[in-house]
Amino acid sequence: MKIVVVILFTLSLGFGATTIIDFETADAGYSASATFGSGWEDVFDRSNYNMTIVTEDGYYWAVEDLPITDPYLTLNQISISGASSFVFQIDMVAHHYNDWDSSDEVLITYSLDGGSYQNLMSVQSVASSNSPAALDTDFDGTGECGTATSLPSRLTGTSNSCAILSTSFNTFTTSSVSLSSNSTLDITLQFNGLTSENEGIYLDNIIITTDNTVAITGDAGWRMLSLPMTDGTVEDVSDDTPVQGITGGDDASEDANFYYNDGSDEDGTSDGWDKPTNVSTAWGDGLGFILYFFDNTSNGSSELPVTLDVSGSEPGSNVTVNLTKTYTLVGNPFASNLSLDGISGDDNEVGTQDGLKSPISVWSNASSSYSTHNLGESNVIIPWQGFFLERYSTSTSQLTIPTSAKSTSVANISFLSKTADINRRAVKLRLDAPNGTTDIANKLYFTEISHEGEDGFDGGKLLPLDGSPSLAFIQEFDGEERLLVQDARAYQPEENQTYELAILDAGVGGTYQISWPVMDNIPSDWETILTDLETGDVVDMREEESYTFYIQNPIGQLQTDPLQPVTVDANAVYRNTVPPRFSITISGFALGFDNNSLPNNFALYPAYPNPFNPSTTIRFDLPEEGFITMNVYNITGKLVETLVNEVFPAGSHSMQWNPVNLSSGVYIVQLKAGETVFNQKITFIK
Repeated sequence: MKIVVVILFTLSLGFGATTIIDFETADAGYSASATFGSGWEDVFDRSNYNMTIVTEDGYYWAVEDLPITDPYLTLNQISISGASSFVFQIDMVAHHYNDWDSSDEVLITYSLDGGSYQNLMSVQSVASSNSPAALDTDFDGTGECGTATSLPSRLTGTSNSCAILSTSFNTFTTSSVSLSSNSTLDITLQFNGLTSENEGIYLDNIIITTDNTVAITGDAGWRMLSLPMTDGTVEDVSDDTPVQGITGGDDASEDANFYYNDGSDEDGTSDGWDKPTNVSTAWGDGLGFILYFFDNTSNGSSELPVTLDVSGSEPGSNVTVNLTKTYTLVGNPFASNLSLDGISGDDNEVGTQDGLKSPISVWSNASSSYSTHNLGESNVIIPWQGFFLERYSTSTSQLTIPTSAKSTSVANISFLSKTADINRRAVKLRLDAPNGTTDIANKLYFTEISHEGEDGFDGGKLLPLDGSPSLAFIQEFDGEERLLVQDARAYQPEENQTYELAILDAGVGGTYQISWPVMDNIPSDWETILTDLETGDVVDMREEESYTFYIQNPIGQLQTDPLQPVTVDANAVYRNTVPPRFSITISGFALGFDNNSLPNNFALYPAYPNPFNPSTTIRFDLPEEGFITMNVYNITGKLVETLVNEVFPAGSHSMQWNPVNLSSGVYIVQLKAGETVFNQKITFIK
């Protein structure tokens, strides 16, 4: 089975040729099996109809309420001669959040040198009917709801427990697909179903990149990057886009648009920002950088998209990076995918992965926010991607990025975690500011190794690169206030939990909105209450999806120079100066699991880890004694193993499944008690 790991960043990440199909010119690089209609409804054709609430970049391909049967687009005879891999990227937005059915599908496949077609990307409904559209990364026919997989839509909302908040085109990128002396690539986009009113999808900016290239799309702004080569210099990127403010660059007298951040506060700007000595001096393998792209034709610049390419060799051995101060901007130094769970610090058994803190932070120019990704969750970093990493303490001085963490094929991504398998829960928060920016980085996090005090999952808060408003937890450790992006607590707390949240308003007043689009693995009997400490308003986060509030007198300072990187650490700017605006109280643990009280409801919890190797733990609750069965089926419906077939007492239970003599693939766990049946999809990777 082919496994495609999708991680969404603001970059079109790949490896040097780039093919871009933006639909601005009819039949340029693509062909359609048929066309019909115009506009954005009852159509299968390119269109520049203004959808008003969706920001379009000229023409796009519109598919809605198809009057023709299963049409398709083909991208034929793309040259891949001499390339070792390719990456596919596409911008997509759905028509509505609740109108896709199980018969609706966009299946994208590829063929090498005229051979058989293989799965590349799939979009499916997340439930059997009236549901959002999402990527189906394991190609089992069901879309997977999540921030990295759900499609935005013209009409937003929540359906089948899947929240869709964005109305903008979002970029979806596959992992790299390995090539072996191939010459041509053919890609087909097949549209099945989508025949009813409001069943629609809109596509734009298809980009196929091969080898050491990266296509930068979107609007002007900062991108967080890392060179997939050893001894990289500014000259390796400045031949493709202007780099100014650096000796030997396009204009050394202008403000710099290129910085790295090694955590040192010696000669650089505040909080570690520094410029390379000149355009020909390497700043160090494994260190990331930020580069501002102008999106104009002034002074040698280019309108986006632009393509960066390098011709050097990737490091041939483990890469080590010195970690100083608190945060260091690091990156994937290899021309292949990188498992985050394979990196480590040099302080044994401290924090996470020997001296590191979780999560890592990746800048998204599209949303003016960092996205955060936890260690120990099988996350994969694509080539060219930089990310901020926080060390646990001053005793952690070095990061190792080993060659063993490389993943050279989408078919054999390994789970390399140095952290023990642990159960996790999360509540993901989102802040929408009056100036149109968002902050999607913050999480309430619960793990089996976290506690009330500071631990490796209490990640510090970074300020957005563009100085936009953001959200932060206020926590006190050893009498010192800390601003956090992630406040981690015990997986099963024994007493009520209270969190304090501050708005780091960056000088922007007006109407804000805070929402909680994801409640992952949160027990149904946990009561979650948001309180506005200024107005006294109380919101049941189980009953409501968001809360709107107003800031009249902002306390921050508005960023005015787009080329001046902000101070990274929010604590250096806002600590002890900003009061909490909200509190979140979580209670009801007496009914939870791992205590002496009985559960209220029959429940099957998400297996962990998933995907897994060699075993996974499956937990379930029984409100009363009864006969239950727990069977495992393969994707064709064949029974492969029975885990439970007996009477169980009331309470919370767990089973461990360690497959023997089974191949990698997707399996269905079915838990049945009387007339109640639960099904859950899990993935086994050898």
